[in-house]
Amino acid sequence: MLESVVKIISDFHDFLIILFKGRTEMVAGETSVNNNVFECKEDNTDLCTNSNSRIYPGLIFFPKHVLILSKTTRLDYERQKHIQLSHTQFSTLLKRSGWNYEEMKRKHVEQQNYVRAMRQYLENRGIEVEVVTRSEYTMGVVAHADAVFSAGGDGTFLVAAEKIRDHRAVVGFNTDPTGSEGYLCITRKGTQPVGEIIEKLLKGECRCSII
Repeated sequence: MLESVVKIISDFHDFLIILFKGRTEMVAGETSVNNNVFECKEDNTDLCTNSNSRIYPGLIFFPKHVLILSKTTRLDYERQKHIQLSHTQFSTLLKRSGWNYEEMKRKHVEQQNYVRAMRQYLENRGIEVEVVTRSEYTMGVVAHADAVFSAGGDGTFLVAAEKIRDHRAVVGFNTDPTGSEGYLCITRKGTQPVGEIIEKLLKGECRCSII
């Protein structure tokens, strides 16, 4: 049973990789890659073990405008359902419902800090940044960006990729490596600081797995 699940996930990953279209050369403002998924690791080992894929050296990647899609945290989700409650009422309701409110809050703050660090690092490199939530993520906002960074897990990456219809690159960042597999994200379960990850990406030190 487990082998079947792994095979399904592997096949699905291959399907996702071939969604992306474009040219293989990348310069400032041109962030398209031909059927690529970016991945970085902390060491120099090969990044892809799929027998159907090939590993290519990193490509120069320097977008002018990045759109960051931030995941909806559990705290966000529950708050939207009970927007009429005060803070005290809301926290009391969650605790009575069996939720660990303090843990939810901690995860929420970690997500916010990660996205804030992403934004700050990109802006320090002279890159324009816009941060949106899932409800704000539309074809209109995508049209103004030449790259989309998903900040969350695999689900957030899929939401980001769903609205890409042209050459724009989609790069997934796993903001919770302890709680999310990040199979479609650039570091998977890696714990490198986000600034180091982005630096590697912009310098072309992240290899690309290509089907």
